[in-house]
Amino acid sequence: MTTQNRSRPNNRRRPNNRYNSRIKICQPCFERKGKPVSSIITYKDATLLQRYISDRGKIEPRRKTGTCLKCQTYLTREIKKAREIALLPFAAEHVLLNPIDRRSNNRNYSNRS
Repeated sequence: MTTQNRSRPNNRRRPNNRYNSRIKICQPCFERKGKPVSSIITYKDATLLQRYISDRGKIEPRRKTGTCLKCQTYLTREIKKAREIALLPFAAEHVLLNPIDRRSNNRNYSNRS
């Protein structure tokens, strides 16, 4: 008797406010609408792939981007292809522009006696 008088539907769970503040939807799956995933996610679209790369140049995990497993594998594969043909960097730009010079830590070895 009490199971029939539920106020919320069974198929959706409320997000736990402590950990999940919102319900994540896979953006590539939402955009494709019946098309194959490979038609939406391509290595040629560097602006789309740039959204799924961190500022350090790493591929963002699924828990952060909200993508499903299928789209995440396509994203990873296409990001790696784009890196191979130099459309995307392997590392972050500020790391490439300012390399750490470990030998110039105010050491002067030329004036030794």
